[in-house]
Amino acid sequence: MAFIAGRQLPESVVIANEVLDEVKNKKRKSFFFKADFEKAYDNICWNFLDSKMNKMGFSEKWRKWIQECLKTASISVLINGSPSQQIKMSKGLRQGDPLSPFLFLLVAEGLNGLIMKAVSKGLLEGIKVGKGELSISHLQFADDTLIMGEAKEENIWAVKCIMRSFELVLGLKINYAKSQLMGVNVEEEWLTRMASLLNCKIGTIPFKYLGTWVGGNPRNIMFWRELIESFEKKLAKWKGKYVSTGGRITLINSVLSSLPVFQMSTHLLPKGRQYPVNQMGIWEDGRWRWNLKWKRDLREWEKVMEKELLDAITPIQPNQGNEDKWLWILDSKAGYSTKSAYQFLTSRPHRTEEINTSHHSINEGCEEADEYQHAANN
Repeated sequence: MAFIAGRQLPESVVIANEVLDEVKNKKRKSFFFKADFEKAYDNICWNFLDSKMNKMGFSEKWRKWIQECLKTASISVLINGSPSQQIKMSKGLRQGDPLSPFLFLLVAEGLNGLIMKAVSKGLLEGIKVGKGELSISHLQFADDTLIMGEAKEENIWAVKCIMRSFELVLGLKINYAKSQLMGVNVEEEWLTRMASLLNCKIGTIPFKYLGTWVGGNPRNIMFWRELIESFEKKLAKWKGKYVSTGGRITLINSVLSSLPVFQMSTHLLPKGRQYPVNQMGIWEDGRWRWNLKWKRDLREWEKVMEKELLDAITPIQPNQGNEDKWLWILDSKAGYSTKSAYQFLTSRPHRTEEINTSHHSINEGCEEADEYQHAANN
C-alpha cells in the first residue's frame, strides 16, 4: 500500500516482474487481473470508513474529527453561469484535499482484507514463487490493484465474488470496461471465456502497472520508446530557441525531474544501438544545426574533413513530420532487398566482371596460400 513506512512504489513493479518471469520460465498457467476503480474518490461510503477506523483502533475523538471533515463538504451547480444552492454531500472524498489519499487507503484496506480472507479459506489460490513457495495473490498501491493466481475457473469466480462484495460494502465501483485480464501459458479460448465471465477486456503482456511496463524486455530500445517520446515532447516546444548552453542543461534537468521516471528505478537503461537523427543536433531559430559527437578527439586533417562534411549536410533540413528510417537508394519506396541488389549488379556487365574477377582472385590467393603452407611443412 502507499504511504507506509519502508514501502516504495518501485517495489510493487519489481515483485510483479519477478512473479511474471517465474511463471513464464516454469511454464505455469496463471492469470493477472488489473482492476480499475470508477471515480475512486467520489464513491467512498462514509459509514464503512468510520467502521474501518473503529476496527483499526482509532479513538472516537479521531473518528468524529474525520466525520466533521467529510460532512462539511458541499457542492454547487452552475446554471447559466450562476451557482445554485449548496448541496450537502453524503459520500465521497474531496478532490485535492491532502487528507483524502490517506482516508482512501483505509477504505482500500477493506479489499485487501477480502482477498486475504478468500486466500485463507482456500477460495483463491495465489501464485507460489521462490524456493519457499511464497503465495502472492495481489499487489496494491493506492488505487492500483493487481490480482494474480493459478489459471483456474474457480479462482476467476472468487475474484468476481470479491469484486462484487467490495462494491456492495465499500461503495466503490469497478470499471470493468477499463479492467484487464491477462493470461500466461493459457489457451486463448479459456482466456476469452474468463474475460467474458468478469465482463472485462483481454489484456496483453507486457502490460502497464503503476505507469511502468511489466513483462517487457528492458534490453530492447522499444521498451523505452514511450519514455523517450514523452521527454522529447516536453522539449519540442522550446527547439533550443533563445536558450544558451547552460540554459539547455537547466531545461533538460527540469524536464527530466518533472517526468514520472519510475521505469528507470526498476530497469537499467540500455546503451541503445539506434542513434536517431534528432540526437545529432539541435533546433535554433527554426533551423537545424548539426552537432556531431565523436568517440575520440579528431586529428587536424580529420577536422578538415569534418568541416567539409558539415558544409555538405548543413543545407539538408530534417523533416519533423516524419520518423527517421533507412532508405535504399535504388528503391526508396520498398527499401533494401537481396533481389534488388542482385538485379542492380547483374544489370551492369562491367560490375559483373569485377565481381567475377574478385572471385577468381580470392581463389588464386587461397591456392597460393596452400602451396606456401605445403612448402613450409616440407
